[in-house]
Amino acid sequence: MKKKKILIGIMIAFLLTLTGCSLTEVTLNLKTNPSPLTFNNGDVKQDFEVVVETHGGVDKIKIDNILLEVKNEKEETIFRANPQLDDTETYAVGGVTLRVDETLNLKEVFEKHEMTNEEFEVFYAQNLEGKNYTMEITLTGTQNSTFKTQIVFN
Repeated sequence: MKKKKILIGIMIAFLLTLTGCSLTEVTLNLKTNPSPLTFNNGDVKQDFEVVVETHGGVDKIKIDNILLEVKNEKEETIFRANPQLDDTETYAVGGVTLRVDETLNLKEVFEKHEMTNEEFEVFYAQNLEGKNYTMEITLTGTQNSTFKTQIVFN
């Protein structure tokens, strides 16, 4: 009976390996779509996706925090946001992709809520046009992962 259980365990491990699954730790990979984020004068908002891909086997993961930061050309953080999570602890398997829709609103980033769109176009031309900033997304929890993408101001 004991040999039969060992043989069944070996067969399950072998089948998991053949199908690309294993009982190894799941790793997380972050990216955005599109990348880079591109703004033109007159644009106030840019929609984008945060894409979380899992690789590896099967594991329980916990996400404590997602931090989104916008940094200027001097790498100084000028905007910080913490998107809210519905569920912070889950089981994950490799090969799964999660997509979260987000919006980067330049009036929020630069604290120009009171400006009309025409006034913001003048601000954009004087302060942003031709510059590149960085957006950094950091996921912390069981595993930490960071992704950086450029914000291009045409």
